[in-house]
Formats: sequence, C-alpha cells, structure tokens
Amino acid sequence: MRRVASRHGASEISLKAVYSVLLLTLIGLACSDGSGTTVIKLAHGLDVSHPVHLAMMRMGEIVAEDSGGSVRIDVYPSEQLGTERECVELLQIGSIGMTKVSASVAEAFIPSFKVLSLPYLFRNRQHLFAVLEGDVGRALLLDGQESRLRGLCYFDAGSRSFYTRNQRVNSPAALPSVGSASRSPDRRSYGQAPLSDTKRISVSSNSPLERRS
Repeated sequence: MRRVASRHGASEISLKAVYSVLLLTLIGLACSDGSGTTVIKLAHGLDVSHPVHLAMMRMGEIVAEDSGGSVRIDVYPSEQLGTERECVELLQIGSIGMTKVSASVAEAFIPSFKVLSLPYLFRNRQHLFAVLEGDVGRALLLDGQESRLRGLCYFDAGSRSFYTRNQRVNSPAALPSVGSASRSPDRRSYGQAPLSDTKRISVSSNSPLERRS
C-alpha cells in the first residue's frame, strides 16, 4: 500500500496540540458484499466538507486501486452511525471496521492517549511529528490492542490556546498571574486542571518524549 507523507511546518507548538486518531478493530474488520469484494465500514462524525473526511475518501480510492477492486472502504460521515464514542463501541464489537475519533475520546478506551492532551509537550512542529511518527507514536497506536483496538495514523488538528484579556501566555510560568480558560472538552487533561498543575507540565531533558524523539 502507498504511504501518505505529511508536511511539517515550522510554527511553534507552545500550547496544547490537538489530535485525532484513525482506529481499526482487531475483530470483524471487514465483510463481503456477496460479490467477493471485501467491504470495510468507516464511520466518523465530521461533515463531508471537512479535510479529514476528504482524506478518508482519498484513502478509499487508493485502497480500491491498489487492491484491484477487491477491497472497498464505505465511509459514513456526520455521525450517521453514532457519536465518536458510540463508533468506538461499535468498533469493539465488530459492527464497523474503522473509525476516526478525537484523542480526548480515545483516552477513555486507551488511557495512554491522555499524554497527547498535556500542554507544552513539543518545541515545534518538527518535534511534534518526530514523536508521532517515531517510536512513541507507534507505541501509542498499538496500545489499545487489549481493548481490541489498533491505531492506524494520526490527524493533526492544530493547537488549542489559553485565552486572556491583557497579556500573552507563552509559557507555563505565565499562567498563575492571569485568569485563564481554555476552549476544550470537559476533561481534566484538556486544560480543566488547576493552573498550578499546568505550570508543572514542561518537557525537560529527562522526559521520555525528549529522549525518544
């Protein structure tokens, strides 16, 4: 199969990066449509105009081309088959073969994904992709196998920000002096932790992410 290359920008990732992951199930991955074609159902919650949906459609075209038409990916967008969490549950019982979920949803099934929601992990985009496409990222994708889930790839959805009225927040040290909020899901690891906790989150030379990337 073909490998889709990513393009790495040079902008700083000083806040919280946001990710989603393409998961596939280790049971009941595909079925036949009766004509000998293997059909994989891929469900997600994004609109049909979203770039990630368009990427999935392109993936389906590549799979059909490279398999000579023997494998087909049917994509169900816009929560047709359920919310992100419901799609993961359908994945676990084999009702669908693949789904795209946010890391914040995946961490309920694969706790190690919580690390991706911590702020100030990456120096820049090169560091981010060195981690996701390196040993650490590959280990995370495989970490859900006990839950009958396996990650295929990551999608980069930009970074979340801390919002203030009068001053910029460029480091954890700046947080205690301002009243701060983060536009994010209602989860502790996404910025709902006390600011004193967030201040302590910083990558050092002793960090596994730093060493392994």
